[in-house]
Amino acid sequence: MPVVGFNFDKFHVERKKPIEAPLNVDTGMKIVEIKQEEIPLSGDQTQTVMRVDYEFSVKYDPKQAEILIEGHLMFLEEKDKLIKMIEEWKKTKKFEPKATQLIMNNVLLRCNIKALLLGQELGLPPHIRLPMIQPADSGKTPSEKKAEEYIG
Repeated sequence: MPVVGFNFDKFHVERKKPIEAPLNVDTGMKIVEIKQEEIPLSGDQTQTVMRVDYEFSVKYDPKQAEILIEGHLMFLEEKDKLIKMIEEWKKTKKFEPKATQLIMNNVLLRCNIKALLLGQELGLPPHIRLPMIQPADSGKTPSEKKAEEYIG
């Protein structure tokens, strides 16, 4: 069940006004459509894959900025399984958990990184928590620090 292709189709990045407190950052991801597609191989051969169209968004509220990424990925599986998954999607908008996990993790990983880069270009704060260096507490040993003070 590998992901054999990953593409970005659309980027929309907009800062609507200067960023100010209070700031609420909300991220979301959804699968828009799933369909069967034939991709060409060498010669006259083709391979049946499942095309998964997705949307990934980051909203800086109250209406300060937004990032929207649309794209698709190609998912390879045996043709019978693909057809079954597509039919299940059309009925319930769900399919097997293992495939869902693989697809969503691919989208989240790549889109979070791309959204960080796009947001940085507009001077937006990161939408995910990044590691930060904190000043050391002088006079305290590591065993004396409280759990809530630990950053690691």
